[in-house]
Amino acid sequence: MKTNLKIIVCLLVTVTTYAQVSVTSIVGVGKIGSGRYGTKISSGTYIVDMWQTFEFNDPLVSNLEANDNTAVGTWLTNDASVLFSISTSGERALLGTINGNTDSGHTRGLRKVFSSTTIANVQYDLGPANTKNSASVGSWIMFSANGTAGADKRILDFDSASLNVATVILQFPTRTISFLNGGNSNGVALVAGNFYWVTTQINRNATSYVRVYDSTGVQIGTDATITATDNPIRYLSLGNSTPDAADGSFDFFWDDVTFDYTDSTYPLGP
Repeated sequence: MKTNLKIIVCLLVTVTTYAQVSVTSIVGVGKIGSGRYGTKISSGTYIVDMWQTFEFNDPLVSNLEANDNTAVGTWLTNDASVLFSISTSGERALLGTINGNTDSGHTRGLRKVFSSTTIANVQYDLGPANTKNSASVGSWIMFSANGTAGADKRILDFDSASLNVATVILQFPTRTISFLNGGNSNGVALVAGNFYWVTTQINRNATSYVRVYDSTGVQIGTDATITATDNPIRYLSLGNSTPDAADGSFDFFWDDVTFDYTDSTYPLGP
């Protein structure tokens, strides 16, 4: 069950200007009831609004709600064909910390079987009164097979109430990370069976970015970019919101999905 957190952290630090004059400033104040808390203190430590760990047995709405580390937003599932499941094959440990926590002891990730053109997604809804013009996401991903030409996989889908804002895809047969409907790719073919960290920043009607890291935290290729549509962000979807090309039996995994819409930090993770 979700509980509102009321944690207020103020940290006084001394920073030095180029003129060698020392000043004191407040660098962090925790938010009440949003799931964000603490201060960004070093590289590899990230503060986010939502962190979904998938540490449960079934991808039910009640489990998604109980494990997203926030009191804001709701979860929806569109999975009539039961293509989503929880799998130990989808677990990958964080390299840093999220909201001051590691994921030590975690054992699961989210799995989807891309076996048909069926629409199937797991969706996080900010609500009609809480839409955003900018947001960032980070997540581990892994895919089980190389796929065929035209069988691109939707990894992260950003939508308004009824219109797409931007969609990050794994593009086949090149196996590169790109945006749907234009933009460039990250330029490096990813390898089936390996974990990668994908992070993106989506900016309404402005240049948006996606970057890929290998499992050790080394950047792969260059940022892919696109201009997002002029629509506010309400939904983050894992999976496809429109029909995908069929591609045999194709497993795809997500773990440690993080969503930052307060600061829209980029890159976010790993």
